[in-house]
Amino acid sequence: MMTVEEYIEKKNPSKVTLELIEKLKRFSHDPDYIIGVLSDSKYDEDRQLIIDYIDHGEDVSYENVILFSLSVAIFRDKLQNNEVKVCRDSEHRQEDSSPLEMKVRYIGKPIVALDYDKDYSVVSIEKGWYRIMTELDEDYLFPPEAFEIIEN
Repeated sequence: MMTVEEYIEKKNPSKVTLELIEKLKRFSHDPDYIIGVLSDSKYDEDRQLIIDYIDHGEDVSYENVILFSLSVAIFRDKLQNNEVKVCRDSEHRQEDSSPLEMKVRYIGKPIVALDYDKDYSVVSIEKGWYRIMTELDEDYLFPPEAFEIIEN
């Protein structure tokens, strides 16, 4: 098994990655733990989410950091498989989007951006997908089958 020092030497990690490594050492110096979390989060953006969780999350522990990093990896996979669409600024929004006063409950698989069985307001519907303000304080497009309508 690779040590953390070997990982650093071999990968030449970014500043974000080095910061995450130091924060993970607060919980354990076990290289399997540290490298495992790094493997779940391949991008600096994902690693920054984990850092933010460690710094500001509730009930932060060794186990919960692992679960959070897995959730980030699952969410990233969904993004890459077009199961979730990302639109971060208004220039990319569809012109046919319409503001709504619709409430939905998330009933899909657990992901870092949405809490299972939690109610959300639909910001708009774009090409049949719901734009939801997520737990990450960013709006994303999600397929309607991941929700049940509770107020229309």
